Amino acid sequence: VSGASEVIETDRNLTLLPVRCPLHHPDLVRAADLVIGKAGYSTIAEVHAAGTPFGCFIRADYPEMGPLVEFIEREIPGKMLAPEQFADGTWLDELPELLAMQSVSRPSVSAAAECAALVRTSFLSGG
Repeated sequence: VSGASEVIETDRNLTLLPVRCPLHHPDLVRAADLVIGKAGYSTIAEVHAAGTPFGCFIRADYPEMGPLVEFIEREIPGKMLAPEQFADGTWLDELPELLAMQSVSRPSVSAAAECAALVRTSFLSGG
């Protein structure tokens, strides 16, 4: 659980991590069978890049949530979870379905290479 402790603590299959953790978060996401979290930009980017299934809590009061949810539904294996499910613990009922989801294999492309290709095709071709 990211940001849940001042130090790294582990109890059986649960690890609590500090906000300023020395572990590289994208590596943790890549190593995970499933990520549960809020649908925020960095988490969405990390689960998309890793192809890791995502049980995500949506925040309907955020104006950008609509396009983010559309992207998640189109590109990321997972399931939307309501904030109430977090509060009352019923999201745990969704774990068997979420854990049964398969990761998606994505080609490894660096953002710099992708940007360079976009610049090349958009601005440098046929001049």
